[in-house]
Amino acid sequence: MITPAISVLSAMDGIQHGHGPNQPEWLVAASAAVVILIFLVQRFGSGRIGGLVGPLMLGWFVVIGVFGARSVMANPQVLQAFSPGWAMSMISTSPLMSFIMLGGVVLCLAGGEALYADMGHFGRRAIAIGWWFIVCPALLLSYLGQGAAVMANAEAASN
Repeated sequence: MITPAISVLSAMDGIQHGHGPNQPEWLVAASAAVVILIFLVQRFGSGRIGGLVGPLMLGWFVVIGVFGARSVMANPQVLQAFSPGWAMSMISTSPLMSFIMLGGVVLCLAGGEALYADMGHFGRRAIAIGWWFIVCPALLLSYLGQGAAVMANAEAASN
């Protein structure tokens, strides 16, 4: 129940950063309409939602993966993020900030309930293949790409 609300709030926050204070008035109404439409269609089965949203999500993951990969190739030093030494350094120098960031990780994991719900509809094998070959690589490339963008231009952190 919490995942759709967080998704919509995150999307609205992203749109606000993109448009600033001059965002179109219809934007909130359009977002609400999309959420209402999803909940109305949901009663006919998740297969219908998957058929409508699945291709869009695949396109989304491809796009964020490609843009992330471009940024990583421009600044490959961001791959040092996989070194556990950086995490240990942050924990020792900023324990409060580390604790707050860990709270963000817990919120990310809260989306796992959606994964378990999807397993009931699509099966473990389909979810595992989608995760390991599409979602996980795209998200890693996207997050690394954002880190690389900040490394190249510290002002990018404001967005």
